[in-house]
Amino acid sequence: RVFSIVSISPSAPMWGDLALVTCSVTPWPNGASVKWMVNNRPLGSQPRSSSNKPGSVVKEKATEKVAGNWTCVFQHKTEGRATAVL
Repeated sequence: RVFSIVSISPSAPMWGDLALVTCSVTPWPNGASVKWMVNNRPLGSQPRSSSNKPGSVVKEKATEKVAGNWTCVFQHKTEGRATAVL
């Protein structure tokens, strides 16, 4: 069984501040991938995810454009999702 968690740091960024949105996947299976969605739409520039790193991190300036639901879509043999609000 695989678990994924999305976290945002700082937890309540001010407009214009840099926010880190992290998707942590445990355990990380070889060959897995992560894609990001913001408000149910694919993130414009997807960060490169490595098949041997346990998750993905996105750095974004906190603006109206990226405010809302951030969903990490984890894919391996099955698909998993986790969401947090920015």
